[in-house]
Amino acid sequence: MKPDSQVHFSIIGLGNLMEVIWHCFKESMGGDDLAQRANSTTADQDDLERKREVFKIPVQLGGNLDALKANRPDIIFFAPPPTIAPGEINTTLRDYFSWVRERGMPIPEIYAFPPMPLGQYYRDVLGQDVLVCNIIPNNVSKVAGKALKDEGYYVVSFASDWPAESKERLKRIFASQGAFVEAPVDKLVPMLGGTCVFFSLWQVVPVLADILNSKGHEIHHNLIGEYFRAQCQKITGYAPAESAPADPECVTGPLTQLLDAVIIAWRNGVERFFEELRFPADSTKIIMVQGFDIILHTCQKEPREVLDGHAIGAATKGGVLEKGINTFHELTKPVLVRGADALASDLPTGWRDELEAKVLETARIVGAHALKLAG
Repeated sequence: MKPDSQVHFSIIGLGNLMEVIWHCFKESMGGDDLAQRANSTTADQDDLERKREVFKIPVQLGGNLDALKANRPDIIFFAPPPTIAPGEINTTLRDYFSWVRERGMPIPEIYAFPPMPLGQYYRDVLGQDVLVCNIIPNNVSKVAGKALKDEGYYVVSFASDWPAESKERLKRIFASQGAFVEAPVDKLVPMLGGTCVFFSLWQVVPVLADILNSKGHEIHHNLIGEYFRAQCQKITGYAPAESAPADPECVTGPLTQLLDAVIIAWRNGVERFFEELRFPADSTKIIMVQGFDIILHTCQKEPREVLDGHAIGAATKGGVLEKGINTFHELTKPVLVRGADALASDLPTGWRDELEAKVLETARIVGAHALKLAG
């Protein structure tokens, strides 16, 4: 296997996600000759010149097959929208892999970023000897302008047994992404039900601040995010060494009754979903600990427009995150409103259990939506 500094790679679909995680590729496989070893394609004509300037590698408008033939990559980072992916697999990738085989060239590895279709689909089209994995990366690399270190996680699902050296290379490339989580192939898509429910905290935290302020409780969403994060850190014992601290005393008084109930219900609902799914316990623990922490870190530090960008701007139309956010507004927001109404006295008996049940139901709805999208 080539040294990382000599790897050729091509990005098919240089969009927002690839831009967010570009630093992974540059840090692990960069060098003075990177423009001779890497290229990419985009469908965004209006942003073409900016991308060329930012990435300093060849970026072309369309022409996916030509780009692959020009670069002969060792790794293909495949990142078209999920709706387009199957067509590209059956045209561009199939034609390229046939071209490679005809010439006796090494078969490239595929890092597939759309969660659907699963890796076996690629193998069925391209050949059973193809190494392909589905990756759900950590798309938060900075908080309040500061680069993160050892925070978050990324999920990988391997369609077949991968050689140890190929797996290790993948881990080196994504070393700055936080913890490595391997998901069983049959659990990757329904898993999105649970992860999208805590991703939706990017919307939940500001909305909860709106609700409380409308009831006369003056509080900023950053304080709610910090309080939630501090309570999670007390439960898990996890506090990233080089991250901003979270003060458990940043909120005091009557509001803590509601906030404690909300974050416990949210954690319990998500954890129950992963238990129902029979997701591996060690992987569940990483997601529950480091997943909640990085989302709440952003809620603690970022202005609302950044959180909206994460939650709404990054959500694919009709996709799982959009479904999670919409379901929160329909199913769970009314429960939060009733909780805020009750703060003049005590929370109603069973209120936290009701909220936990709504969180679990949301995860089930989103997981089923993901499976439907996957066909």
